[in-house]
Amino acid sequence: MTTQVILNVENPSILPSLKRVLSAIDGVSIIKPKAKPRLSAYETSMKEIEEGKVEEITDLDAYFAKFGVTI
Repeated sequence: MTTQVILNVENPSILPSLKRVLSAIDGVSIIKPKAKPRLSAYETSMKEIEEGKVEEITDLDAYFAKFGVTI
């Protein structure tokens, strides 16, 4: 059975020492987290549309009026 522990470290300067200490303990291994893939601008836009974060503006004057801007 393996137990996983996640540590939040506020001071990154102690990481090398912390890794050395933990690695010296029998049965402890340190793994690097997998990096999240970065989305392109297009993929980000499509994701925002799917999540409903984008609205269609049919009346530009009414839209600007919401912000107190007249054209």
